[in-house]
Amino acid sequence: MSIEARNPSIDPLNLIQVEFMRRRASSPVTDGAQPDAAVGDLLRLCVQGIAAGMRTTG
Repeated sequence: MSIEARNPSIDPLNLIQVEFMRRRASSPVTDGAQPDAAVGDLLRLCVQGIAAGMRTTG
């Protein structure tokens, strides 16, 4: 299966990943605290989903 066949499934994940990256970058960090852990977890899941969808084509 080529990347063209996978793009319709992967493209929405890419857009969601960008949104979570924006949210994480704009999260206020005070006193050395970690940014919102939920956003980090969701960002990680997006990256894993994209990697799984790309398989050996990416």
